[in-house]
Parts: sequence; C-alpha cells; structure tokens
Amino acid sequence: MNKLGISVYPEITGIKKTKDYIDLASKNGFNRIFMNLLEIDKNDDTKIKVLKEITKYARNKKFEVIVDVNPQVYEELSLPKNEIDFFANLEISGIRLDEDFGGKIEAELSNNKKYLKIELNASAGTSTIDNALKLGANPSNLIACHNFYPMEYTGLDRERFIELSSHYKAIGVRVAAFITLPTAQEDAVGPWNVNDGMPTIEEHRFMKLEEQVLDFLSTGLIDDIIISSQGATEEQFKAINKVFDNFKKLKNEEIIEIRIKFNQNITEVEKDIILNNKNKVHNNRPDYTAYFIRSTWPRITYKDEVIKAHDSSLELKLGDVIILNENLGRYKGEFHIAKKNFQDNVNGRNLVGKVIDEDLYKINFIKDGTKFKIIEVK
Repeated sequence: MNKLGISVYPEITGIKKTKDYIDLASKNGFNRIFMNLLEIDKNDDTKIKVLKEITKYARNKKFEVIVDVNPQVYEELSLPKNEIDFFANLEISGIRLDEDFGGKIEAELSNNKKYLKIELNASAGTSTIDNALKLGANPSNLIACHNFYPMEYTGLDRERFIELSSHYKAIGVRVAAFITLPTAQEDAVGPWNVNDGMPTIEEHRFMKLEEQVLDFLSTGLIDDIIISSQGATEEQFKAINKVFDNFKKLKNEEIIEIRIKFNQNITEVEKDIILNNKNKVHNNRPDYTAYFIRSTWPRITYKDEVIKAHDSSLELKLGDVIILNENLGRYKGEFHIAKKNFQDNVNGRNLVGKVIDEDLYKINFIKDGTKFKIIEVK
C-alpha cells in the first residue's frame, strides 16, 4: 500500500477550511490529494489561483497532488493536447485524465521532463494504457485512478472493477480508488449537487468507511485509497488507520488467529473438529467460495464420528461458525465460517458459534490455502 488520500474542493469550502482539513489529514498520516479542475472558465482565473494556493500549501506538507482534467479543459484554456508546462507551473504532482486521448498523447505526456505523473482513468477501460505503452510511454510516469460515482446505481460493478484493476496491476501500474463518507454526514462536500455517496464500487455506497477500506485491501489490487468527499473527521481518519494497522499485522502472520465464542449446544466432537484439527491449524480450500471459509480436511479425519443435525439455521450471518452434519452425506464434518449474510436452503449446517466482532475483519484476508487457527473465548 502506497498512499492514503483525501479530496479537496476549496472553491466550495473556502481556502481556510481546506487548509485546516489538509492539516488534519497530514496529522493522521494521509499524503495524497485529489483536486478537480473540470468545469474551468478561461475568462475567470479564480479557480486556477485557488488551486495554486492550495497546491503550494499541500506540497509544503509533503502531499502528492493530482489534478483532474479532460480534453475540454485543454480546449477551454487553448492548450495543445501534449501541453505539460502549464500544469508543471501549478506545482502539482500530476494530472488525471478523466477522459483520455486514446494513447498517443498519453505516451507523449508520460515522457515529460517535469517529473509529472500521468494518471489514467482506470474505470474507463484498458485500451488507452495498452496503446500508450505500445507507442513508447514511460511506464514509470503512468499511474491509474478509478472514478467515483455520486449518483446511486451508477458505480462500478464488482466484477468489472476486479477485471480492470487486475489488468493495470498486471502491467505494474499503481492503482487508486475512492471510498465514500456517509451521505448523511453534514460536512461531507463533493463537486456536484448530486451526492448519494461517491464510491468507486456501487456496493460500497452505504457500507461503513472501515468496511470499504478493508474490502479494497483484501482484493490486493488497490495501492492508494482516497476519500472522495471533503469533510472526514479525525475519528474517521483514525478508524481508517486502524484498519491499515490491522492489515499490516495480518500480512506478516503465517497463521491467522480467529477468536470465536461457542454456542452452549456445541458437541464435544464439533468442538474437537474446530480446536484440535491436524496440528490445530486449518487451511482454507484453494478453490475458495464467496460464501464460506471452508476447512475440508476434518470430513476425512472425523468421517466415522456421529454428527447429528442440531441448531441449524437457514439465516446465516457474517462470522457464523458451522459444522456440517450427516444430512450432507460425504461433507459431514467440514468446518465453515460464513463470509457474508445469506439465505441457506439446506438443513445440513449446525450453527455452533460466532466469530467475535473484533475479529470479523480477518475473514476478508483468508484466501486460497490460507492457514488459520481458532482460539476459543468464554
């Protein structure tokens, strides 16, 4: 993970409030800024003056500042498509092409001598970066950032997000994406009057801030995470940092420990499956599913044990701890942990416990073949 970022809209919130916000973000370890230069008016240089003042302030605090532009901005300011000096004079770190030029211009821009990053719109497809690289782009100056989507039901589909991000990551390009503050948060400011939240992925729109961050981290595809609205509180900054700290710790653990509380009706066999599996360690299947962490070895070692159906639930929730009973035949004895809330249609899963709230985040990081160990809490 490279950077944590904020977005600022000084033309809306004012210069002082924006500088105070930058100070707060800097204090909490954030070091990247997204700014918007769209809807520019060549007859009014106010937006440029404000941008320069904020950029200078942010750069003095070691922020990377990327400014959003598009071909219409070039036209409005009468700039040639391969112009770089104008943007370098703004003292920014790079420009984000919200709409692209198809590859040739991007290749030229990336070979600039001003050390400016050229950021492509990762949500818009992959043909431009492929063309740019074929045409001699400097890969060290190319980065990518997804869109955010202020109107409900317009955010990226998860599968499309994974597909696009994977392509950029495969060719070594740094990728950023946006998380959204709650829509009900009074001080949350975006660039437009439509604000149903401003996430990159549609399913993030009404998720908690920490859940959005955790989801991006668990994909392994996003380098920089940016808050799309201006107005995060110090508590929110700290909450994001806590997720990052937990993530760093998990990355260094060979075996992930998950604490669970057993239900009163769990049998001795079921408890033994969970706590005393071979070497007391479980492995998630390499062909893992979106619904369960799945330890399948116990169905072999405990195949002769009697596991009757009890406490089965058709309403499964994130963190539910499950042992498969004899109603599921050869699967009897498997140990599962639910990865999401969903409706079960088989009376074959004994609900025997629950992952404690403080460890629910770890579920996202158990991937193919991940080793994990269960710790019982009373």
